[in-house]
Amino acid sequence: MDMIKVKFKEQEKSNIINTKLKNNSKFKKFFIILFLLITIILFNVKQKPNIINYSKKNNNLLNNNSIEQTSNILNMTKTEKTDNNPNIKITDKNNIELENEDNTLNNNTKMKSTDDIIEIKKKENKRNTKIKINVKKKNNITNNKKINQQKNLTNYIHLALNIDNKYVYPCLVYLTSLLSNRANSTFYIIHILIGDSVKNSSLYKFKSTIEVFGNNFSNVSFYNMGDQFKGATSGRYISTAAYYRISLPSLLPDVDKIIYTDSDVINFKDLSEMYNIEFKNNMYYCGPLDFIGHLDELRRLGVYTDKYINTGILLINLKALRNNSIEQKIRNFVSSHFLNHHEQTAINAVCYNNTQVLSYKYASFVFDSYDELLQFNNKQNEKYKYIDNELNESFYNPTLIHFPGYTKPWERKCTNIKRVFWWYYAKKSIYYQEILNNYGFNNEEIEQLLKNIREDGHSLKINDSNNMTMIL
Repeated sequence: MDMIKVKFKEQEKSNIINTKLKNNSKFKKFFIILFLLITIILFNVKQKPNIINYSKKNNNLLNNNSIEQTSNILNMTKTEKTDNNPNIKITDKNNIELENEDNTLNNNTKMKSTDDIIEIKKKENKRNTKIKINVKKKNNITNNKKINQQKNLTNYIHLALNIDNKYVYPCLVYLTSLLSNRANSTFYIIHILIGDSVKNSSLYKFKSTIEVFGNNFSNVSFYNMGDQFKGATSGRYISTAAYYRISLPSLLPDVDKIIYTDSDVINFKDLSEMYNIEFKNNMYYCGPLDFIGHLDELRRLGVYTDKYINTGILLINLKALRNNSIEQKIRNFVSSHFLNHHEQTAINAVCYNNTQVLSYKYASFVFDSYDELLQFNNKQNEKYKYIDNELNESFYNPTLIHFPGYTKPWERKCTNIKRVFWWYYAKKSIYYQEILNNYGFNNEEIEQLLKNIREDGHSLKINDSNNMTMIL
């Protein structure tokens, strides 16, 4: 019995030892596995590439601009995307997460994308540098060209017009013809006197026309005349705006001489030759002869003279007018008389001893035929008649032509052959379609009309069964 007890105890002791050994073995296996896991994790962490360090190690491959741009990307705030690459999202100041559509790019792709960004930036910098150089060269060429042109400027010419709302489109056509025929040595300084009826949109059209055709060698100023000359005599086709030219001496106190034109005028030549005409002693206005019959009105007003000039085209001696206070004398005459020919009669009445005859080659009426021109000239007083050479040049080669009277070239009832010149420049205008619409014409009609005109070098010629009229 004792022996059995002894064996049982020994067996129990042996079982306890075996159990402990088994438990120790489990613990050893656990620690081994744990050690292996930690080793693997640490190894992977050690091997994980770092983008910033990669950039630093390879910074010898980058230019300063690229490094700065990369640094800027790294310093962006969280969830912010760059303009150049929407697949870059900043998640941390020290790490960049590159996302594709599946959000599964590996670390090598991260490094490659960073390189691509840097390379793209380098190419953009080179391209932008080339563009800047090319733009700079182009600007230098343009500036040199302008400087050379400015060196050649010898004629600074002051021009004046006065208009109301009814004459906006004729004025645009006149400006188009004026600026199209400007010489390279001329700079036009344009003064436009406007009534209250002229809209700001119309002023914009004037400025646009001058910018397009003036080629930076013309400028414009506007003068709102308000209700000046409100009580002056006006007629069916002449408004009080016609009187504005009387105000030029006081309106432009620093200008000594100016060319004035109505808006129903077309220009064919540079105006420097006309502008350089010398005034005779104490002459105020230089204009072309008008119809001799207008002298009757001066006689009615108690003025007796042998010449009467047209004021639609004038060379004006502003300095002499100011020195002799003539502007106020004309204003007084306007306010105290009924005038059949408006401001024109007032100027002729007050200044009849101080008007100078302008050669007709500078300012020709649009006669239908050369015979009409001869008849007009033959009726003038002998000492003022134009000579044959002037008549020929005025008809075939004028500087300016004027459409006076009731019928204007933009009206359907106008049958004057030279209306084609007005439409020729109307078609050149940047507001041609508006002009057509305003006067109720269509392009086909004007094309048909312009078949009678042809360009011959620098000349414009009208082919007509009776004669051939040429304008240079």
